[in-house]
Amino acid sequence: MNLKQIVFIFYIILTMPFLQADESQALNENVQKILKLKEANDYDGMITLIKEEIKKGNLYAIYFDILGAAYDAKKEKEEAYLSYLKGYFYNPSLEYSRNNLVKKMNYIENRKEELEKESWLYKYFIVKKLFDDNNLDEADNKLTLLMSEGKNLDILCIINKDIRSLKGAPKESRAVISNLAAAESYFNKVIAEMGDNCPEYVFYEYGDLLFKSEKFSLAHGNFQKSVLKNKLRKDNKLKAGACLLYTKDFVEAKNIFLECVTKSPDYAEAHLYLGFSHWALKESDKALKAFSKVIELCQTSNTGFRDKARKAMEVVRKGDLFLTPNDMNKIMASKLPAKETKTEPAKPEVKKEEDANEKPAEQQ
Repeated sequence: MNLKQIVFIFYIILTMPFLQADESQALNENVQKILKLKEANDYDGMITLIKEEIKKGNLYAIYFDILGAAYDAKKEKEEAYLSYLKGYFYNPSLEYSRNNLVKKMNYIENRKEELEKESWLYKYFIVKKLFDDNNLDEADNKLTLLMSEGKNLDILCIINKDIRSLKGAPKESRAVISNLAAAESYFNKVIAEMGDNCPEYVFYEYGDLLFKSEKFSLAHGNFQKSVLKNKLRKDNKLKAGACLLYTKDFVEAKNIFLECVTKSPDYAEAHLYLGFSHWALKESDKALKAFSKVIELCQTSNTGFRDKARKAMEVVRKGDLFLTPNDMNKIMASKLPAKETKTEPAKPEVKKEEDANEKPAEQQ
């Protein structure tokens, strides 16, 4: 990363609307420090400064980008890749993360033959390639060996979850739940071993695993930890609210969804869940208003949310009562009447920030 790139990137982040005045000021001060360190080719100084900011909970994707670049300049490819990867884990829905961090991770991965064959990163890439090729049994075997080394366990518990989420998927659903239980025990081990140093993305991913396992109360606790540790992640609060919806704490769930839409008025998924909570509380008019907002926001994108809102509106208008979240799932999974699907041709779904993690609305 050269000097012009650093200036340009920080210009982008300093103009982001989510930053408060004091945060912008702090970033501006760090910009000046980093520029001076870069001019002196003091990469160790850059690494120390950025790590201190990350330790404070300032999990901006740009920090991980610069951290990775500093390691890369020192020819430390493994640390560079891990910096980009962790930045992505903290901010997976950000366009910056997808366009910059993922691109740089792919660049290193595509040159894995330049790495030492016995290095942790090379073996990690082997596991990842097996997973990407859907060779799940072999990926699982290689991952078990890599886990035994006891290094970067916070990263490995996530790919372990991903592998086990797919293993046994063609079989009966209980087989998948059993696999997830095995992944769950490893998350507990990682959290216990890392203690206060356990990063936020571990709690978030563990919450996601527990949600998929229908352990909503436990999932809620992990999403709450994610909310406390990472204020930049958009959907951790939403998922905490979804857990409350499934445990029938409808009032508190509604309050959380109201917070989400107040902070992000164009957050379609939050409006969808707000509609569910209104429906559960027999506030039909408010539910219809929330579902209408989803349809308004999703005219040309996020069509999955739009269709769910339409289906929900049909049920609410019939006067049917909200019974359980599982009944909600069945309604959301049902097909629209033919006459509705014909009025507006389906458009290719465009992935945006709010539907990057669509799971809570319909169990996969």
